[in-house]
Amino acid sequence: MSASSTQPKPSSRSSLGSFHWTAIIVLTVVLTLCIVLIWQLPALVAFTISFNLTQRNFPRRYRLLLWSLRRVTRRQSSQPLTVYAHRIDTRLGDQRHFTTLTHAYEAWTFGHVAIHPDPLTTSLKSLSTQLAQCARRKFHVKQN
Repeated sequence: MSASSTQPKPSSRSSLGSFHWTAIIVLTVVLTLCIVLIWQLPALVAFTISFNLTQRNFPRRYRLLLWSLRRVTRRQSSQPLTVYAHRIDTRLGDQRHFTTLTHAYEAWTFGHVAIHPDPLTTSLKSLSTQLAQCARRKFHVKQN
């Protein structure tokens, strides 16, 4: 008999058990991140679209922001954008950041008026901060 046939085979149960727990932990972390991302979606969209904002990509980015804001307050199909912007700003604390973006969008889309991205970028970043604060208040997350 050879020496290898008399040695016990290593058990693979312990490696399967650790793999099982690792998979559960990874899945839990991924699901938690997904929930946080969905919860903060409007703030993340506003923050993300503020980078490299140009006159050319502003209308598409505004529509993306408009889509993400439906989680804050839904817009009625017949409601003018300016009225909806006022509702959003009122809900977020009367700072008129979304109204500023809406006026620029309407001026560009309907009046073909040139827009300046720098002040709009500032409004988007401020709106992002307001949206994150709104989400924290909604779910009662305390800041230290």
